[in-house]
Amino acid sequence: MKTCKDCGIELDADAHFNRERCEPCATKRTKKRNYAAHLKWREEKPDQAKVALRRTRINSNARLKKETLSHYGKDGKAVCCWPKCRVTDLDMLSIDHIADNGKTHRANGATSGIGFYGYLRSHDWPEGYQTLCANHQIKKEILRRRTKANQI
Repeated sequence: MKTCKDCGIELDADAHFNRERCEPCATKRTKKRNYAAHLKWREEKPDQAKVALRRTRINSNARLKKETLSHYGKDGKAVCCWPKCRVTDLDMLSIDHIADNGKTHRANGATSGIGFYGYLRSHDWPEGYQTLCANHQIKKEILRRRTKANQI
């Protein structure tokens, strides 16, 4: 009976015909080899690596933004939550603090933009936020200030 070269477990003759390693050890070895090749490529072609990394970050950030805006949008879609508004352009949508406490939240060290979207996802999508378009973010602030002025 053959044994794995790395971990020593017995290899099933049928499942591991003509192999020296079990499946987990073979996978681990392949990943190490691929990572080493990737590092070598980054070292040899730093300009291409920078472009590839930037492209990856842009795509990753776009997916995170869409996921966040969809979570807090109407019916799980990336759309403004203002009544009768149908704006779906991701460039025009952002997250709004429903309780108008965004300034306090940022003053306590909270991030904004893509970092904030990551924060929301890593904290299992806390309540108290909604998706609004830029126009309705401004409209909400105007109404808040008007209400505050009338209270004085």
